Amino acid sequence: MHGEGETLARHEKILTDLAFGMGIVVEETYREIVSGESIAARPEMLRLLDDIENDKWDGVLVVEIERLARGDSRDQGLLLETFKYHNVKIITPLKTYDPNDEFDEEYAEFGLFMSRREYKTIKRRLVNGKKAAAKEGKFVGALVPYGYEKIKLDSDKGYSLRPVPREAEVVRSIFEMYTRGTVETKGRPVGMQSIATILNDLHIPPQKSDRWAPSTIRGIITNCVYAGKIQYGRRSLGKSVHNGVVTKTYPVNKDYPIYNGIHQPLIDPETWLLSQKIFADRTCVPNFRKYELQNPFASLLRCGECRRSMTRRPLKSGTNRAWIICKTHGCPTVGADLDDVEKRIIDSLAQWLHDYKLELSCTETFTGISPALLTNALSEKQRQADDLKKQLDHVYQLLETDVYSIEVFRERSGTLTDQLNGVKLDLEDLEGQLKKQADREKRRALLIPKFEGLLDHYWELSAGEKNDLLSEVVERIEYFKSSRGTKRTVPDFTLKIYPRL
Repeated sequence: MHGEGETLARHEKILTDLAFGMGIVVEETYREIVSGESIAARPEMLRLLDDIENDKWDGVLVVEIERLARGDSRDQGLLLETFKYHNVKIITPLKTYDPNDEFDEEYAEFGLFMSRREYKTIKRRLVNGKKAAAKEGKFVGALVPYGYEKIKLDSDKGYSLRPVPREAEVVRSIFEMYTRGTVETKGRPVGMQSIATILNDLHIPPQKSDRWAPSTIRGIITNCVYAGKIQYGRRSLGKSVHNGVVTKTYPVNKDYPIYNGIHQPLIDPETWLLSQKIFADRTCVPNFRKYELQNPFASLLRCGECRRSMTRRPLKSGTNRAWIICKTHGCPTVGADLDDVEKRIIDSLAQWLHDYKLELSCTETFTGISPALLTNALSEKQRQADDLKKQLDHVYQLLETDVYSIEVFRERSGTLTDQLNGVKLDLEDLEGQLKKQADREKRRALLIPKFEGLLDHYWELSAGEKNDLLSEVVERIEYFKSSRGTKRTVPDFTLKIYPRL
């Protein structure tokens, strides 16, 4: 839509012509439009570096060296070291860089530094432009609030919002129910859960999901855009490093600027102020340090009908008994005793681990291939691939010295390329078999001891410790039960457990 595909195609044409002119055989093309701040946000770049580490390439063609990375010094260092230690050249239309050459290395480092500086300059201009647009009352957000649609301004740059009549009426009703009450609420103000229930009963579709939730109502109640305002910088990017991994967070700022918008408000200032006062009075901030986690399956156990997380509900104060229930309004799922659910899950995991060990041993006994045999076959196929590449290089040399005509060159190079592609398929198959064996060994070395440690000490742990260990070995657990029973009946719920393989 914005021309990125055309730029990509133009660059690919330039590199194809360059490869043909230099007699280079291009075996893989990495196409990526993503303009990520770091290498981690660029999947094709990660795939390229992984292939370089596996010694697949002798060189990489790129339009200009600045296109390789615009990340920080860590990313640039990782990129150059990967090319250097695996002796991979960087080939551009202007120059071929050898990372093991001191002067080429310095020139490449300078090019990447200037690329990073250019990226920061562009980013700073974009941020300043968004701030200026917000001050002018224009809409600069990525997600359009419910009740509005995004429109392009006719006589000015930028965008604004225009009410969608049907959704705007729903927004007004939400604020009215929350502040003063309506016929649906019998004339009294109600909370967010009740508003969500009323909207679901009326079959009014929300913006994204299929049902209204209290969190959605909360987002509408606290969004000042409905009062004709524009907020900017409510969430700011925060970065932290844990064990060498950069983690990004987007915390809510306490003091963020609010400007008068040029769009039409959906509610009057009096209703907005009243809703914020009610919200502040009703909101209580829980002291999480005071309470310990009581549900060992928090964020793991999900309702099989609505896919929402199941909740622990104590039966009586002073007892340890509790039930697992689904709090989604209108969901037909029936709760069950937490002790029964917990025992069933642990017994099922123990049985699964027994069967899994048996499956691994049978796979090794009957279908396993010697790793040494696979390695030798892989080496032989790699040797064949190297010979075919040399023959292709020789064919190019014969073409350049006019020994081969164009027709002979095309016929000969086509035959060698077909043979090379066949060898590549064999190499991929052998590498896949080796990877499967390595994965099986890894699972045995990591997954099975985690399961055994969990099952051996599970009943001695606290709920929080149980949840931490379960999260390492289980992806999720789905719970199904639609009929009510009595205390004397055998628990009749069904569980689907998804281990982290």
